[in-house]
Amino acid sequence: MAMAADDWPTFQDGLAPEPPSDDDLSLVDSLHAAWDEDDTHRGAGEPWTLADYELHCCIGRGGTCRVFRATRRSDPRTPYAVKIYTLTIDNEESRLRFGREVQALTELDHPHIAALVDHGVTEQGHPFVVLQYIDGLRLDEYCIREELTLEQRIRLLLPICDALQFAHDRGILHRDLKPGNILVDRDGRPYLTDFGLSKPQRAGSTDTLHTGTGAVMGTLNYMAPEQLFVGSAPVTARTDIFGLGAVMYTLLTDQPPMRFVDFVDAAKWYYHRLPTSLKHQGNLRVPRQLEAVCLKCLSANADRRYRSVRAFQLELQRFLDGDSVSARGFSVVRRISLLAQQYPWLMRSTAALLVALALLVAVFFGLWQRSEASRQRADRSAAALKRAMRELS
Repeated sequence: MAMAADDWPTFQDGLAPEPPSDDDLSLVDSLHAAWDEDDTHRGAGEPWTLADYELHCCIGRGGTCRVFRATRRSDPRTPYAVKIYTLTIDNEESRLRFGREVQALTELDHPHIAALVDHGVTEQGHPFVVLQYIDGLRLDEYCIREELTLEQRIRLLLPICDALQFAHDRGILHRDLKPGNILVDRDGRPYLTDFGLSKPQRAGSTDTLHTGTGAVMGTLNYMAPEQLFVGSAPVTARTDIFGLGAVMYTLLTDQPPMRFVDFVDAAKWYYHRLPTSLKHQGNLRVPRQLEAVCLKCLSANADRRYRSVRAFQLELQRFLDGDSVSARGFSVVRRISLLAQQYPWLMRSTAALLVALALLVAVFFGLWQRSEASRQRADRSAAALKRAMRELS
């Protein structure tokens, strides 16, 4: 007997079966219309259909897509994750480009990467991909729920590094690394998911279908500066290393490395909010060596980051083995320089205060010198008067 969607065990908190809402449907206009029409012919609680798949509940929402838990009609016992994008493909060139992207993703056959099972385009032109369904929690939520130690959290990153290096070796960047795109299943096995923003880096290749020329893609609180400020520097493997550092920061502090309200807020304050320390952040006591590794990944200058994911992974392994890491913490001069970049108003105020203090010291020193000179003159006069009195007597 086939297992119904509602019978699947749900490890993810807050993801109980939930039919697509009006908000979900409005963001996928073509499906909204199709499902509204279909709704008059189906019974309550029945799934919506898309190609060979039945969509049972919405399990994820984003600005550019919706993710549904689904089954295939020919295989109702196996759950899948169907990701439908809000953009449309309206010409053959776009379809070919989508096909090239999907082909690149099919090469990512790795035990710690959620597998791409199928793909297609709706009649109305919305692309969708069908992925391996991971019954798990977000990486950060898993760490908190299981009350993992610092060492256990770092060990969870090692297989993710393997997966990301595997993708980089095939010329694929992720470009949206964050705890929400790393799922941990019931057995504690982490999976790297959502390569939807991935970028083929082969010679002559173009950005992915949903990137577009000059578009900003990624998640603001975890985004490298070269992603936010398009054209400021090339997006490379070191961009993903920044993302790994941002994920690591979240695991060590239970909070994102930066917090922005929107793009305007990020564009204005990005460099002011880059982390310079992990002290007094979260409940874990972060060793200085581990802080240095994390901050090296989060450097605004890509050249200061690790050269590869493998190099970053080896640093983590050295730390876990009790060996010294190559990363060094910020010097006093470096920290002052970063503070000057991040808080120019504070540095200006401090400089003004120091100048005022210096002037005040100079004034008091001048007054003291005058007072001292007067005292010395008075002492000399008194001594001369005493000598004169002795001579007269």
